[in-house]
Amino acid sequence: MNKYEDIIKQFLQMMEVDQKMRQRAINGHSQWDDKIDIENTKRLKKIVDTIGWPTISKVGKKVSKVAWLIAQHADHDLEFQKKALNLLQEAARNDEVEHKQVAYLTDRIFLKEGKKQIYGTQFKKNEQGKFVPLPLKEPENVNERRARVGLGTIEEYAKGFDK
Repeated sequence: MNKYEDIIKQFLQMMEVDQKMRQRAINGHSQWDDKIDIENTKRLKKIVDTIGWPTISKVGKKVSKVAWLIAQHADHDLEFQKKALNLLQEAARNDEVEHKQVAYLTDRIFLKEGKKQIYGTQFKKNEQGKFVPLPLKEPENVNERRARVGLGTIEEYAKGFDK
């Protein structure tokens, strides 16, 4: 049995609540609930204080991804997102998290700070209802940067929004 079994169960529960709320809100069945992101962030902070970043070797790939997703959704707490990014970068150097998680959180933080994103992971819907990337640094080199972290081309990624 994994010594982090209780933490793994907590993450799976947090993911279920997070994804249900998001899906219901996207489908127009309920309101977006920031309280869920706030509560999940509090729980993630406690876990990080206890075991460090929940890496693949500690909690498995799926649960490590849930930890990243919670940090990604912690838009109310930029300082924690920056801390999480530092921990993710360190873990990625040892292949203990997926490198693309670093890319997503980097872009999220940069945009919140008024900077252009690096990897083109953040999109919005324009007036014509088409999804387009938010401001991007050196767009001519974005696919090279994306490839380095295991992401497909920005064109492939954009097609996924139109489904």
